Amino acid sequence: TGTLTQNEMTAVRAWADGQFIEITGSGYSPMGDCQVAGQTINLSDYQAALTTLWVAALNNDASLEQSGTSDGSPTYRMVGDPTEGAMVVAAAKVGASSDELSAAYPRVQEIPFDSERKRMVTIHALRNPQPEDISPFDNHRLPQGYVVTVKGAPDIVLDLCSHYQRMDDQPVALDETHRQRILVANDLMTQDALRVLGMAYRVLPELPDEIRAEDLEKDLVFAGLVGMIDPPRPEVKQALQK
Repeated sequence: TGTLTQNEMTAVRAWADGQFIEITGSGYSPMGDCQVAGQTINLSDYQAALTTLWVAALNNDASLEQSGTSDGSPTYRMVGDPTEGAMVVAAAKVGASSDELSAAYPRVQEIPFDSERKRMVTIHALRNPQPEDISPFDNHRLPQGYVVTVKGAPDIVLDLCSHYQRMDDQPVALDETHRQRILVANDLMTQDALRVLGMAYRVLPELPDEIRAEDLEKDLVFAGLVGMIDPPRPEVKQALQK
């Protein structure tokens, strides 16, 4: 990593409710589009995928900073874990910076990631009405209260879910057929050398008196998958040919 690759983890694909969505652009520049079958889409029309990136950006400790300019274009650097940084950039590509998200959905509690549990949990306050300038996240309105977000290994996260998010924004009971569809999608993404994380959430009307993982990590709604890769350096192909 960093020799043949750019050492800039990049989110290149999302999956939600049976639909793969390609995310264009590379590195830490928040320039890119979402595409289906080669056609640019508005992610607001794909609510489950929007929720997936929304969860990925909230359940996150990385931040994107402009570091300067190059040839008249801004350059960026990532502060934090490269994998989390890739998801911050993906959210920025669809119109939501990490600073705006933090202001709109302030974090109030967390259970940090650890290698045994293979997941991270954050809790955020929800404003009602939610600010309309957090485009396109204003299209995903939730009731006032709190939202629990979970990010981690897809199979681990899936086992905590009782529902999944449909593209029309409605949570539906998660049956065995859809569980298998999620696992197959994960396998297809890993076969393409992507590092894949699963995203899920749960809305709470109020915070429990005691923050315990076993109380929060149940009856979750599975949102989708995000696949990342560290892209090769542009000069690698020529170097290998030589």
